[in-house]
Amino acid sequence: MPPVRVAFPIDNLGIGGTETNMFRVATRLVAGHVSVLVLYSRPGPLLERLQSAGIPVRRFPQPGLRSLRLRGAVRAFRQLLVDERIDVVHTHDVYSNTFAALAHRPRERTRLLVSRRWGATHYGRLLSWANRRAYHCADAVLGNSEGVARSLELAEGVPRAKIVVVPNFADAAAFAPPAATRDAMRDELGVPREALVVGCIANLIAVKNHALLLRAVAGLPALSAPVHLVCIGDGALRDELVSLAASLGLADRVHFTGTIVAAGRFQHAFDLSTLTSNSEGFPNTLVEAMAARRPTVATDVGGVSDAVEDEVTGYLVPRGDARALSARLGALLANPGLRTQFGEAGRRRADTHFHPDVVIPHLEATYQALIDRRPVDRASQST
Repeated sequence: MPPVRVAFPIDNLGIGGTETNMFRVATRLVAGHVSVLVLYSRPGPLLERLQSAGIPVRRFPQPGLRSLRLRGAVRAFRQLLVDERIDVVHTHDVYSNTFAALAHRPRERTRLLVSRRWGATHYGRLLSWANRRAYHCADAVLGNSEGVARSLELAEGVPRAKIVVVPNFADAAAFAPPAATRDAMRDELGVPREALVVGCIANLIAVKNHALLLRAVAGLPALSAPVHLVCIGDGALRDELVSLAASLGLADRVHFTGTIVAAGRFQHAFDLSTLTSNSEGFPNTLVEAMAARRPTVATDVGGVSDAVEDEVTGYLVPRGDARALSARLGALLANPGLRTQFGEAGRRRADTHFHPDVVIPHLEATYQALIDRRPVDRASQST
């Protein structure tokens, strides 16, 4: 039986949650019954990794909705789908959602699966309208958590029967023992081996609200060892956050590492992992933390509660509440037994719900249902 041929249009190949998830899915599908062609508009660090993994990659710019080149690009995209005998177009971001929807012809052989992998957005009126149109003209809409699915239904008006939930997953390597020791990873990060380490893997942008995290760490009481914060990621707010850390007296205990490819391996260097976003879809970093047996503390936004079980695998705190965040961080840092308990519970949850061997078959079944023009099976996707 020939493999299912799937195109992955995506805006860019930078290091972000959406892009990293696309990479993980593409590399796992290659080993199965699906052939993937990645079509990117802008290059980035993931380009070389895709090529090294043997995944076909082609640059295919997606002009903006007001561009004079848009109509020609749509025609070229339709022809590419015919030439490559694509069975399913699976988009991954708002830009590829809208572009692929313009090219979609429901009566032709290629099926369209668009995605919602993010929380609240601040796109312009035209792009937001076009993205909503994409949800409604696609053959199915993939949400990466039940919380995102609810938002699709309630805020975007997408029929429930059209939504399939396929969660993000951690690399299989995240479930394996780390290649380096904890001490070696801390040396690489420049963190004292004896410190209590809070880790945060997220780009330094406003929605991730690192300022909240800095204030919460500054409010921690004295503990058995000094607390160090490691922020892996980069972004426009780096200088501002460095200044804030200094003003809070944390300059020597906060480490801004910049972008690190495959940053998830450093979960093993942390005592706990945190995410303090104002809005989220379903965060990769929390799944990676659970796979690494690390407890988590995160703001209760978007699909975060679909990953973190409050008081079982970690703690959920209200968005923007620095006092509550500081209290929960302090409770875990002061109690190594509780960290171990939450970490083991998180690993069990990751094994059951967020391992690639669990998630990828659900996605492959979704592709096949679309090709067969059968309803997608939501129930089997639920976490």
